[in-house]
Amino acid sequence: MKKIIYDFGCHNGSNIFYYLLKAETVVAVDANPELCKLIKLKFKKEIEQKRLIVENCIITHETSGLEKSFYIFEPLDVCSTIYPETKLFYGDKRLKKSDYKEIKVVQKNILEILDTYGAPYYIKIDLEHYDHVILNEIFSNNIRPKYISAECHNIKVFNIMLGQNDYKYFKLVNGNFPKFVKYRIKDLKGLEIEHKFSDHSAGPCCEDIQGNWLEKDVFKKYFFLNGGPSWVDIHAMRSN
Repeated sequence: MKKIIYDFGCHNGSNIFYYLLKAETVVAVDANPELCKLIKLKFKKEIEQKRLIVENCIITHETSGLEKSFYIFEPLDVCSTIYPETKLFYGDKRLKKSDYKEIKVVQKNILEILDTYGAPYYIKIDLEHYDHVILNEIFSNNIRPKYISAECHNIKVFNIMLGQNDYKYFKLVNGNFPKFVKYRIKDLKGLEIEHKFSDHSAGPCCEDIQGNWLEKDVFKKYFFLNGGPSWVDIHAMRSN
């Protein structure tokens, strides 16, 4: 079966090269039009080969085709969001809506994206406080990729992820994991190679994450012993 990785909230494409090593097709989605332009220039060859698809849209559980506000924080665009009211600090300053640049971006329904490009092998969700909405939409529609991850800024992501009977094994990746060091990963052919993750990258996924997969009850304790919701990603592996 063809492996397809979905990178929802791909930002500047910092994980795309890695995902192209792991799957035949990568679908990268981001709301920031300038970053999507940069990705298209950087990966022109892979796009022409139809190995990479870039969608510039806001991912939604609502109707496709409508325009919605997206807020870009220009000093650190990784913090751009559809929710500028979230409790985000830049240095010692609590950000306000007026600190963002508001643009209009067309939204596209998550189910339409998945239906267009095919069944996912792995889904990465990093949507700056919108993760739980999209995660819930995926599971509510009985979509069960072999691997899935979501950034866990709030307890809703934890509750949704741990509430799925099909997923019994979990790992935690801290956003501060060491960057620019060599990791041993397995490529699409199963060969072990070395790879360096850049700054703001989501890091390794699937079987490349170091350490053992933890069963649900053990992971629950481990998660809260490590600080609970914060700048972390919860990774889940389907049990069959």
